[in-house]
Amino acid sequence: RGDRALSEDSTACPGIIDGNESVNLEYQVTYRLRPSDASTLCTITKRIDERDEPVVLVPVTRSYNGRDWERVAGPFEAKISFHCSDESHGRVCTTTLPPLTTPDTETYVMTASKKARTESQKVARFLEYTSFGPTKQSMSSFGSFSI
Repeated sequence: RGDRALSEDSTACPGIIDGNESVNLEYQVTYRLRPSDASTLCTITKRIDERDEPVVLVPVTRSYNGRDWERVAGPFEAKISFHCSDESHGRVCTTTLPPLTTPDTETYVMTASKKARTESQKVARFLEYTSFGPTKQSMSSFGSFSI
């Protein structure tokens, strides 16, 4: 089981201390994953660490802003599926991590990260979603910061 077991045998994103935090997960194990917290990105990646080669991270799945776990584009997109449901202790998504190609050099890693946005970043994001994008004039109209 994952290092972050919680009530009812569910696994949560690792706690966040000073930016990112991660834990290793076993492969071919069925996990009951809790969605991430609000404003948190939780990912599971395959870490390939071969001697004398740079470490490679391959995205497998993610949960963000309290949303259910979902597949991500890439080699695992067709290899992983989820069943998400409401249970007495909260929302849980069940999945099984596929076998690793070379377990001696590969691991699955669950990582959580939270990024605090500045006020100007929040306004720019809002304008990206609600208009044709931020301009200096539209950003200035919010007035709580300078550009």
